[in-house]
Amino acid sequence: MFLRPGARTETPEPVATSSQPAAVAPTTPAATSATQTATAPVTSQAAAPTQTGKLDRAALSKLPNDVARAVRSDKVITLLFWNPRAADDRQVRHHIKHLKLDDRKVSVKVANVKHISRYAPITRGVDVQQSPTVVVVDRKLQAESLVGYVDSVTIRQAISDAQRAGKR
Repeated sequence: MFLRPGARTETPEPVATSSQPAAVAPTTPAATSATQTATAPVTSQAAAPTQTGKLDRAALSKLPNDVARAVRSDKVITLLFWNPRAADDRQVRHHIKHLKLDDRKVSVKVANVKHISRYAPITRGVDVQQSPTVVVVDRKLQAESLVGYVDSVTIRQAISDAQRAGKR
């Protein structure tokens, strides 16, 4: 049976017996869960990979060398996961490549969305389901994702927020 979102299914009312109270079932479990996932915010905060906010040696060894070096140097890391064939992705990549940043404090990495598994120790908890997605990771390894087309002002603001968060 197919239901459209928000449709109600008729369920018989539970009958209470003397030994057990009546159980009440939700009327539209499928519609309720679909609504909750559809209204999730685009920008999300992820939990740190470990309790202390630092990656262990095994997790660092799984990262690409330049990203592992940035984690060890306590830099803010900006990762763009993109698809080279998509126009929006190419525009976001252009904005990322032309950011005027202090290289001593920020590391920028562009990676094909096919290679996201290489960055799992850092992006754990950040839901990258489409491209382009910009993931900004602060010094405490808290990540924020920007999904879809974003301009250089938005990216720069996310980096600035991450720099301030890392100082607390």
